Amino acid sequence: MTFAAKAEPQASPAELLGVDKKERWTVFFLGLAYFLAAIGITPRTLFLTDYFHQDLKMTAEKSSFLFALIGLGSLCGAVASGVFARLIGTSASLLANYLLGASAVAIVLLTDDLSWISLSAFILGFFLLACVALSISVLLSLGLIALANEPERI
Repeated sequence: MTFAAKAEPQASPAELLGVDKKERWTVFFLGLAYFLAAIGITPRTLFLTDYFHQDLKMTAEKSSFLFALIGLGSLCGAVASGVFARLIGTSASLLANYLLGASAVAIVLLTDDLSWISLSAFILGFFLLACVALSISVLLSLGLIALANEPERI
């Protein structure tokens, strides 16, 4: 009669990384927020100029200018995210940033006014890059992203 070796339970990836329950929920909600942001942002960035030009009857120059405001907002969001994170904390900055992103989507749904839509385009760009910078900061603080100069953590 032979006895099979008893299999030892394997550790989950979270246990291997040393991630506790709070950190797992943080990563879950961060992923959920990214998913919802992608739903709100992707159509606007892909079809924004077409929407302005065809549906709102704007000239091609005006609709292209509004698309350029997304780029300007991205530049400002990338720079300002670090400032806000130092002033009010990374988590509070990330929450405020997601609320800004939601307001940018709501503005386009609620109005056809050019000045409000211009503001919405700028806010969308701001949200886009600030979201990336702040989210990476949160994941780095949890130790879930290895830095390039720390290859032993990969």
